[in-house]
This record gives sequence, structure tokens and C-alpha cells, in this order.
Amino acid sequence: MKLKKQLHRTFQAEEDFLKYQEEILVLEEEDVELYEDIISLPHRAEEKLIHLVEQAIQGVHKRHELLQKEREVIEASREEFKKIEKLLPKLSSKEKRKQYQSLYDTMQARYEAYEKIYTTYLESLQETESLYEQLAKGVEGERLQTTIDQVNRLYNDLIKQNERFNKLTKEYNYTKKELVDS
Repeated sequence: MKLKKQLHRTFQAEEDFLKYQEEILVLEEEDVELYEDIISLPHRAEEKLIHLVEQAIQGVHKRHELLQKEREVIEASREEFKKIEKLLPKLSSKEKRKQYQSLYDTMQARYEAYEKIYTTYLESLQETESLYEQLAKGVEGERLQTTIDQVNRLYNDLIKQNERFNKLTKEYNYTKKELVDS
């Protein structure tokens, strides 16, 4: 059946997605460690501070590169998945058409959820880099706190957006399995 083949092509298009997510997660963990090292430095350790900030900013840039690769994978998947829409009217069973339409709608919602993640993540990377630059310059007080609050708000938004994306992914996988197994 053409639909099942197209679903498989969509799956194949996303194969590297998890790899990029895992790499980003490792870099995020390293970022947390670097941030903790930076804020725990004594005031006179300027040379060490500069070194740690440079490492942290390099990590931000690496995450940005991986985010771009991740987005390319999602876009390739989206292009493959769009082809399913043309096949839906050709289904002879009204019930199957309804089920595949539900699957299609879930996947479209998933792609939209990813776009929100992507946009928020980009903004969080920019703010994180700004935070590190401020720390390197010795910025303190309200200005620094505003940036920290902004970074934290963005990461909290990302957590919520990722939860929605993961929920939609599970819903899609469940529905797809039911359809493919039937």
C-alpha cells in the first residue's frame, strides 16, 4: 500500500533526528557544568573565567549547528509526509480515511510544535550567549538578573513545548502502529 510506504519514508527521513537531539542534550549538560563553574569562580580568576566563557560560547555555537541539522531533518520528514495528503482521498474505506486523516492531523500538529521549539531554542541560544558575554565583562545587578530570568523563562518554555512535541509523537506512533498493524 502506498500510504504505508510513504509513512516508512517519513520515518526514514527522521532517523538522524534522535542522534542530533542526543548530541544537543550532551552539550546542554556540559553547558550547565560550565555555567556552574563560572558562577563559582572567585573574583580574581579572570583568566579562568575568560577560558570557561569561551568554552561555553563554543558549546552554544555547536548547539546552534546541531539545531539547524535537526531542523533540516524535520523539514525533510515534513516534505515526505505531505505526500500522504494526496493519497488520503484514494482510500476506499471511509473509516480508514478517517483514521489516516487523524494521523495526518496529529503529525501536522507535531511539526507545528517543533517549529515553536525551534524558534524558542534559537532565542534561548542567543540569550545564553549574551549571558556568557555579560559574565565575561563582569556585568552584575539588575541587567545580569534580567538576562538570567530571560534564559530561565525560555528554558521553561522549551520544557513545556518539548512535552507537547513528545505527546504528539507518542500519539502519532500509537495511531501509526494501529494502522500499519491492521
